[in-house]
Amino acid sequence: MASKAAARATFTVTLLSLSGVLLGGWAGSWAAEHATSRYDAVETFIRLMHIIEQSYVDEVSTEELVEGAIHGMTDVLDPHSSWLSPEQWRELQNSTQGSYVGIGVEIISRDDGVHILRVLPGSPAEKAGLLAQDIIVAIDDLQLADAGTDGLVEAMSGPPDTKVLLTVLRRGLAAPLEIIATRGTVHIDSVQAERIDDLGYLHVSQFQEETALEFQRALDRLQVDAPLTGLIIDVRDNAGGLLQEAVDMVDLFLDEGPITRTSGRDQSREKVFEATDGSTELPVVVLVNGGSASASELLAAALQDTGRAKLVGTRTYGKGTVQTLYEHKDGSALKLTIARYYTPSGKPIAPKNGRDPDLWVELMQDDPLTDLQAELGALQLNEDQSATFEQLLKDARSYQDLQRAPVPWKNSVLDQIPEDAQLRAAIDILRAQPR
Repeated sequence: MASKAAARATFTVTLLSLSGVLLGGWAGSWAAEHATSRYDAVETFIRLMHIIEQSYVDEVSTEELVEGAIHGMTDVLDPHSSWLSPEQWRELQNSTQGSYVGIGVEIISRDDGVHILRVLPGSPAEKAGLLAQDIIVAIDDLQLADAGTDGLVEAMSGPPDTKVLLTVLRRGLAAPLEIIATRGTVHIDSVQAERIDDLGYLHVSQFQEETALEFQRALDRLQVDAPLTGLIIDVRDNAGGLLQEAVDMVDLFLDEGPITRTSGRDQSREKVFEATDGSTELPVVVLVNGGSASASELLAAALQDTGRAKLVGTRTYGKGTVQTLYEHKDGSALKLTIARYYTPSGKPIAPKNGRDPDLWVELMQDDPLTDLQAELGALQLNEDQSATFEQLLKDARSYQDLQRAPVPWKNSVLDQIPEDAQLRAAIDILRAQPR
């Protein structure tokens, strides 16, 4: 019996050993195969880099090729993942701290140039004479039609007290203007607050450090002399910023429950942000448009999803993703999308096509096509000519519809009301609330 047990034990150990060898061999083969394919790709990259360095018509450095390869690698991801040069990384850090070196304009890039949405009070841009709704078509010698976002950022940046030449188109002027601005330190107040009679208006331009605290203080100031009956939170053209600041601002309006949840492939990144004890019970309307992105969409979606606020304006940008930054020893950084935001009810914060408002209100822009159509109607055109012009007018209107009318930002919101249909709609909603 003992010899049989020993034989069985020997057989079992031998079998386990053999299995270990087979499994270990298979695992090693699998790892080697995958490692080989990865190393082959790296080897191809190095070989191509060497060929370019040796044979390209112009001399190009290894650093330039590696930087180009990194850009190419992030380009195959989503639009919000990118490599930041040391200069771009410093500028991003500065922008979330409430100050940066530049000229002091809020902009949006479109097909016909870079539109100035707002000129910051006291900024180099204001001193140079730039105006909201000016269109920047060139910065120094850089034609913006050929520049990507990185090129635009680099062109607007520079050391303090250096000059930048801007070529701008201005409504009502036939010829472009050349304006020289001197770069300087621009301080950003992220919250502008005013009373509209018994309503509070708070424009949040971006979510930077202490924006939620700044918001609470501004709200308190508005109610020193008399209580408010409603609030308008304006996040139009607010491209986002710090997640925690948006969460803290939402927390002012909710007593309990989730504000948002982040979820990605790496489960360790999953997090639920819960409301604590809301201190503001006033009715709220949030103004949004196609420039409202990221943290702005988080705030708008959380307040809309919980029934705490109505959204007024047009569809938001559509960036419901979370980015994190990996800094490198050379001062550059990788900005990488790692998760998505979800509303308290579990829906995406912002689908790719953006988040719809409860009340859709367009900003009207001057429409010369209406006058043109009237003039054409007075002409004696034959059927073919009429059909041709009608099609041209239709195509022109389709293109015009893609050009979102800019918000008529003014230093005082009271001056803005006559030109701002979205703001007037928000006021009407709050005025209709039971008192």
